[in-house]
Amino acid sequence: MNKEWFTAQELTEVEGMPSSPFSIRRKAQKESWTSRKRETGKGFEYHISSFEPLIQAQIRAKALKSESFSDDVTAKAHHLMQKEASITHQESNKKASSKLSNMTRFAALPENKQAKAHSKAVIVQAMDAFLAPFKGTGSLTEAERQFVQQYNQGILQFDASVYQQVKQISWPSLRRWKKALDEQGMLGLVGHVGKKSVPSKIEQQTGIQNFLIAVITKKPHFASKPNRLHDMLKSQASKFPEWDIPSPSSIGRWLKQWLNQNGAAFAYLTDPDGYNSKHRPLYARMYPWLTQPNDCWEFDSTPTDVQLRVNGKLTRYSVVAAIDVYTRRVKFILSPTSDSEAICLLLRKCLKEWGVLNENGVARTDNGSDYVSKRVTAIFNMLNIDAQRANAFSGWEKPYIERFFRTLSEGLFELLPGYIGHNVSDRQKIEAARAFAKRIGAGKKQAEKEAIELAFSPDELETIINDWIEHDYNHRSHSGEGMNGATPFEKFANSGYKPRLVNDDHAFDYLLNYAGMKTVVRGQVSNLGIKYSAPALMNPEWNGRKVRVFIDPTDVGRCTLYPETDWGQYVEAININLVGQEIDPAKFREARKQQTKTLSDFRRSARKLQEEFGIETLAAEQLAAKKAADNLQNLTLKTELTDNQALNALANAGRKNTEVSYTPEQLAELEQARLALETQQASLNERKGLLIRDEHEKATYLAEQSNTRELTEKETEFLENYMDSNPFSRQRVEEIMARRRQA
Repeated sequence: MNKEWFTAQELTEVEGMPSSPFSIRRKAQKESWTSRKRETGKGFEYHISSFEPLIQAQIRAKALKSESFSDDVTAKAHHLMQKEASITHQESNKKASSKLSNMTRFAALPENKQAKAHSKAVIVQAMDAFLAPFKGTGSLTEAERQFVQQYNQGILQFDASVYQQVKQISWPSLRRWKKALDEQGMLGLVGHVGKKSVPSKIEQQTGIQNFLIAVITKKPHFASKPNRLHDMLKSQASKFPEWDIPSPSSIGRWLKQWLNQNGAAFAYLTDPDGYNSKHRPLYARMYPWLTQPNDCWEFDSTPTDVQLRVNGKLTRYSVVAAIDVYTRRVKFILSPTSDSEAICLLLRKCLKEWGVLNENGVARTDNGSDYVSKRVTAIFNMLNIDAQRANAFSGWEKPYIERFFRTLSEGLFELLPGYIGHNVSDRQKIEAARAFAKRIGAGKKQAEKEAIELAFSPDELETIINDWIEHDYNHRSHSGEGMNGATPFEKFANSGYKPRLVNDDHAFDYLLNYAGMKTVVRGQVSNLGIKYSAPALMNPEWNGRKVRVFIDPTDVGRCTLYPETDWGQYVEAININLVGQEIDPAKFREARKQQTKTLSDFRRSARKLQEEFGIETLAAEQLAAKKAADNLQNLTLKTELTDNQALNALANAGRKNTEVSYTPEQLAELEQARLALETQQASLNERKGLLIRDEHEKATYLAEQSNTRELTEKETEFLENYMDSNPFSRQRVEEIMARRRQA
């Protein structure tokens, strides 16, 4: 709010002030308010500094309430929050890096979730702007209550889309949103984005898991019969009494998950022909403040002054460029139009090669719709970049990038074929210079054909501009403010500046094109007819996995793949058409060999498990168990006494003759002997069970111990050998070790 002088009539509308102009004037005279004669009309007007702090806050809040919380107000609110924040340089870098990572995940969320998160961010930023006048007045709590009440009543001038996404708010929710936005960025406002996976009952029991793997790899037709597998597990209960047998439905879920993760390897063992036709990788076809640099960047876009050859026609592209004002270094993107996508790609290029802006740095941008879009605004907010917009049609507010565009046109474009001038007057002169005969009839068509043949393609022009900047512009003396005849190259070299670079390039993946969720099929991912692959995708565990695909439009031959359930892992894939041309296929061949070795290890481990659990004799054991159970039932069947009195008498006599009486001492000795036999049998059963369990349980035990103590050489050797010979259990052991390290 810029207004500072108020009339007595205006002050009567402020809560806490007298309700009549006469009382206002008397209060002003009594308290010696700063006053002046009104510029129009009679009477006096009073300066806002004369009022109590609470009254000042009421006036500012009233003025703020009348504003529309559009993108512009949102940017102002965020700028105010940045000025009030007091975090250290190191904390700022750490928070920005974390937000960068989260924004990559945010980009892959559905549009409806993104829209709701954007609306929450607008509300939080508007809230801070609303509360700012009340800070230090002792009435902040009341201001908070007013903001919530006025929003829920629809008094505040938010866009209709905001009210549509967030119909009601409460103060606890606002606090939670603000904290999430500060700590996690836009992803924190999404809410629930998926539960953390919890190991199933089968995954928690290595023995059961290995048994099931042994069965389905030896007899693959059981992979679709969870009920039969459940029966087999029950038949093994006497051997492994510690097993907690899962339900058939749990076995079915585990089978689906395991087959999704090991589909290629399972096919390699059980269906070689199917593996070759569906899973085998086709590697043969693959393949003012200015005291240092980064204090201020200016961004702007302009159409090129040359026409380019695109699909047999002449068209103009746009140069989207940024300049580091201190050194006059320049980065640019050549794009069909200046849009948010091109701006994000340019910002990514600057951040990767120049580093991030300094802590109090400023990004000066144009005021066009492409620069004030939600995506560009969210990027600047996420990186804590103070983005200041120049006023419309005010090129002097960003003079350095404007001067660069003129230098580019005069120093390069005027010399190129297809130059049409950088204004209407220039173009008219160029057209007038052509012969009249070539501008009418057949002469005009011939002229257009010649122009198309001489024109550059966009890729050719981009190469020319890069060469001109690198070998000409960067070594030109600049006489502007702060340069003193130095070249951009000399200015940066002599500054001794060490940029703050982000080590992980993939932290900027949010600035790329999100192509959506794709499925890895036979070591490849397809997007818009282009197939991408990488040596890592040769691993059978990737086959059939869903991945998020981020494409770099500046290099359509490359993309980054993130697994659907793991943001900490990624693969850089390339266009398979480049393999053998620009990309050495040797890595793909080596990955193919390694993949074959992995599958061989898989088969060897499966056979080992099959032998341990005696899968071949499983049917006989089940039948024997059922037969024994049936015999026991037959032995305990109830019978009726025969009608033959003689036989009944003989039976009674036999039972009487076999009765033996024992003394109490003898009975005690017999009881002790019975207990000793039971203990001995239990120990024997336990040792029998450990013949199978010891190896797996020992590996699990050592994995847990490795994070609390140093393992002995013998223990380490055992653990390494175990993981080499048991690839199915290796992942479980590694997860235990990783989970404890994280804890």
